[in-house]
Amino acid sequence: MTATRLRIFILGFTAIAIPARASLSFEASQSTFTNQATTTDGLVVSSLFTFTGSLTQFGSVANDEYIDSTTGVEFIAFNGTGTANKAFAPISGGDLNTVANQGDAIEVILPAGTYGLAFNFTTAFSSGDNLCVDTTVSGCSGGAFIAQNGSGFVGTLNDNPTPDMLTTIWMHPTTSAGTNLQSFETATQTQDSAPDAGTMFTLGSGLILIALKLRRYKNSRSFTSIHGR
Repeated sequence: MTATRLRIFILGFTAIAIPARASLSFEASQSTFTNQATTTDGLVVSSLFTFTGSLTQFGSVANDEYIDSTTGVEFIAFNGTGTANKAFAPISGGDLNTVANQGDAIEVILPAGTYGLAFNFTTAFSSGDNLCVDTTVSGCSGGAFIAQNGSGFVGTLNDNPTPDMLTTIWMHPTTSAGTNLQSFETATQTQDSAPDAGTMFTLGSGLILIALKLRRYKNSRSFTSIHGR
């Protein structure tokens, strides 16, 4: 096998073994989100969690962070551009609230093994404001989700074309309104979703085959160098 053919073989095998990186998909219905996460993606959706803990301090501003004790999901309040920490309004009635009329953004940091996040929300101006959800605070265009009418449900999955871990998302109103998060749920991978023994055997066999091909190629080159052929 020539060096060129060997490279083609390795690249082709790598393309089969390593899937394309996932990107976000959004759902505006809780039932659709649950069906997509569980039936299509093979994930497990948690119960709905409300905000009942205490606010803590992440940056230079007190009460700018909320960490859910059950899931480990972390919510941090920022100004509208995501450059300075802001304080959450006091938690009331199970809701996590940003301060109305300041256009605050919320960064959500997710623990390892999380593939999706969904939440129920309202914004301060229910008739004239929208909520943007994306992976960056300034990414409210193109593939970002824009929730209309100031209230509803948003489900975010990192599953296009296949599930991949989701590490952080940003949400903020598109004007100066505040945002109230009422509850949230996560989508995580089950133990059964990990690569099965057959897949691992195939992958291992392929790697062994590559190693043998490389060894044979190197040996043939050494023989040619020694004998001048």
